[in-house]
Amino acid sequence: MGYELSNEERETIINYNDEEKIGSVYTCDEKLIKQLDEFCKKRPDLYKLIEKDLPSKTYTFPKKYISIRLPKVLSQKQKEHLLEVGFRKKVKINL
Repeated sequence: MGYELSNEERETIINYNDEEKIGSVYTCDEKLIKQLDEFCKKRPDLYKLIEKDLPSKTYTFPKKYISIRLPKVLSQKQKEHLLEVGFRKKVKINL
């Protein structure tokens, strides 16, 4: 992006309220910016870039697409199977 921030300065802020159906994401995270830019291209009816400056971007989209989840817990047997079929790079497996 050209403008360097420390890890502590690279923040992401997710904002929504109970009244409105639209939420917003302000981020300096390059990986998240790339993902949200792609969403804007694929679904411009839902995802909109509303502000852009160095090094951040702000997006809006329906808040129903904001999700916070617990990590999936795998059994020992599932972990071993994933290792056998070569999913080590895609799934963090702690044996």
